[in-house]
Amino acid sequence: MDHAEHAAFASHAHDLGVHDARWTVARRNIPLTLRTLGAWHDLVVVEHDIVAGDQLFDILGEAMLTSRMPCLLLPPGWNGGLVPDRVAIGWNGSIEAARAVHCALPFLQEAAEVRIIDGQSTYASDDDTAPVAPRPNLLDYLRRHGVDAKSRHLDISPQEAGPVLLEEVRHTHAGLLVMGAYSHSCLRERVLGGATRHVLKHAHIPVLIHH
Repeated sequence: MDHAEHAAFASHAHDLGVHDARWTVARRNIPLTLRTLGAWHDLVVVEHDIVAGDQLFDILGEAMLTSRMPCLLLPPGWNGGLVPDRVAIGWNGSIEAARAVHCALPFLQEAAEVRIIDGQSTYASDDDTAPVAPRPNLLDYLRRHGVDAKSRHLDISPQEAGPVLLEEVRHTHAGLLVMGAYSHSCLRERVLGGATRHVLKHAHIPVLIHH
């Protein structure tokens, strides 16, 4: 154990108002560590710089699929705070997005401004022959939890979703983006595909994501 790093961690936690912080060193790979610790923690924070290339997405996939943990991904070189004044929600009405919002409530309740970036007008079922479930009203849900949010709808294709979402986030000057990992398949290779992978790769602010 590096005592200097331990002391620095304890000092940093104290400065942030954390009364009980514990330092643990794991001597095995990150996915296995997350699988073990996942049941005992509420959130995993991952620095983008911790691994190279697409290994990052393997780690996030392990955390979300095996441990069922929400993940907070910090962009490269991030040295800002983790309690932002403005929060953006990437919303498509999916169960994954709803889970992400639920996990993000502590951040949303502390924020001075919450913006919903709504990319879907209807909640579609995977089975076209099945009755369509009523779409949850996110604004009502947030109000019931003490969060006053504003919503903006974007009519965009799935291929445009990632870049357009990040552009909207820039316009809102948000310090945190909340979104679900959307997928119709439970295969790990597809959980972080498409728009989700684009956002996680190019986001300039922390992203709280859940599957």
